[in-house]
Amino acid sequence: MGKKKPYARERPVTVAFRMSEEAARKLDALVSLSGLAKQDYIECRLTNQSVTVYPSSRIARSLLCWMQSIYRELVIAREEGRMLDADLLWIARAVSEEYGAMASAEPIKDANEAMRGIERDC
Repeated sequence: MGKKKPYARERPVTVAFRMSEEAARKLDALVSLSGLAKQDYIECRLTNQSVTVYPSSRIARSLLCWMQSIYRELVIAREEGRMLDADLLWIARAVSEEYGAMASAEPIKDANEAMRGIERDC
């Protein structure tokens, strides 16, 4: 056996699977809330490892975008007088759980300064 090629991958095995659009949307939401790469998130979940979310400006922006999206959907649903769909309820629950977990973490000393740098448009 010769030397290892410098471009050889550390993880040469490819795993692929198909998902419904609804499941893919849920996976994308959970990945964006975790702050991990999709591959790392799936790997952690498949191996039954816990996914630890570290509060950061990236996670705060993701939460803000999801909350704005949920708020827009709630306003539209109220104006149209319709019931909320299951997807919206599911994502609202996931976002609120993530936000609640972050809120119980040690607070940032100057949270107002940290939040000013976050862009408001998603």
